[in-house]
Amino acid sequence: MPAAVAKHTSEPMAAPAKKRRKLVAAGIIVAVIVIMAAGAWLLLIKKGSDPVPKNISQAVNFPVYYPSPVPQGYRLEKNAFSVQDDIVFYHLVDGDSTIVISEQTSPPNPLDLKSTPGFGEVPSTAGEAAAGLVNGSPVAIVVTEKTMINIQGSKNTSRDLVAKLAQAMSAPQ
Repeated sequence: MPAAVAKHTSEPMAAPAKKRRKLVAAGIIVAVIVIMAAGAWLLLIKKGSDPVPKNISQAVNFPVYYPSPVPQGYRLEKNAFSVQDDIVFYHLVDGDSTIVISEQTSPPNPLDLKSTPGFGEVPSTAGEAAAGLVNGSPVAIVVTEKTMINIQGSKNTSRDLVAKLAQAMSAPQ
């Protein structure tokens, strides 16, 4: 009696290769969807990232500027804003170093920052800006069309940091 012989076929491995291609295609589609969702989420976060509380910006008749980006180590919190006599005040904090920023309507004839003794011109996209020292504390002033911004650091804050803040002032969106 002849023994049963198993037949081996030399059929190509077509099914697993097709399956692999389908899995790769599905993976690519999922990756594209995840990337698009992440991009949309980042746009929504950026769009709502104005740190100035609405009640503050609505309480005054000038645009309220803010630093973007905030210097490394410093925090700008929404509860740091207040309005007194049509002047907006807020502060940035990093440990024992505080930077106070005040903003008000630009005067009709603002002072010439370039000729202010002890101050040097600072390039700023927000407006004309200068930085210097007042009583040993670094100060920067930015004058825009509608807003005058005063940035004052504590004595242990560097003049360069205050000048960089003047450069980083962003208009509200």
